[in-house]
Amino acid sequence: MRGLVLAALLSLSFPGASDTSADQIFQVIRNNDLAALKRQLADGADVNSRDRKGVTPLLYAAAFGSTEAVKLVLDSDADVNAKNAFDATA
Repeated sequence: MRGLVLAALLSLSFPGASDTSADQIFQVIRNNDLAALKRQLADGADVNSRDRKGVTPLLYAAAFGSTEAVKLVLDSDADVNAKNAFDATA
């Protein structure tokens, strides 16, 4: 149930298409492009960046049900206690 609520909240907060590196990590998670996610993380992408609703890459990965993306982001020291604008955590 919590996952469904989080997914609904995330659907309201997708960042628009953009060239910023902060938005790119959300895009690759949304597309479940694990190879691109690995490259971004290796290149130093900010795993604790936030979109305009305060959603982090970890919250995105959890909401989209990608256990591999969750693992990759966690292995890159994502803040597991980070909350979005709705006080939800991953």
